[in-house]
Amino acid sequence: QKHFRTVGIATIVAVYLLIGVGGLVRMAGAGMGCPDWPRCFGQWIPPTNDTLLPKNYQQKYVEERQRKNERIAKYLKALGFNDLAKRITEDKSIQEVTYFDTTKAWIEYVNRLIGVVIGFLIFLTFLFSLVYWRTRRRVPVLAFCAFILVGIEGWLGSVVVSTNLLPNLITVHMGLAVLIVFMLTYI
Repeated sequence: QKHFRTVGIATIVAVYLLIGVGGLVRMAGAGMGCPDWPRCFGQWIPPTNDTLLPKNYQQKYVEERQRKNERIAKYLKALGFNDLAKRITEDKSIQEVTYFDTTKAWIEYVNRLIGVVIGFLIFLTFLFSLVYWRTRRRVPVLAFCAFILVGIEGWLGSVVVSTNLLPNLITVHMGLAVLIVFMLTYI
């Protein structure tokens, strides 16, 4: 139980840190600092200058986003979200070119790296919560739900990037982060 509390508190602090870094991403306009996901300009470590990128990198990432958004729209239509699917496929801002900026790329990339660490911390929180399985089953169940939600949150972050920061999706992305904090705080 002691380890559960220690890991749980560290996880909550880390999630708040990630929310703060997400705010920094937003304030710096770095949300498209890495126009693809999970990589950054096709690389696992962001490039340090634009000479490391292909000559047509801007158009390449617009085309990749459009293909991904068409797949997302199919799923949304199947789930009955026709208006959102239409907005994602027809929104002209999604076709805007992303230009390389080292600072913005690294700000966004650090945001993603912290997100990965959060995923591991939430998984550890779930593992340590299993000591409560017989006495307070709600604790490990909610910890597992938080772990699943953090995976959904990562996927949603990729959708935010592929839709070129569609405002409603940014709001849902933030709302899900707050829900994860509430769940972790409750348990």
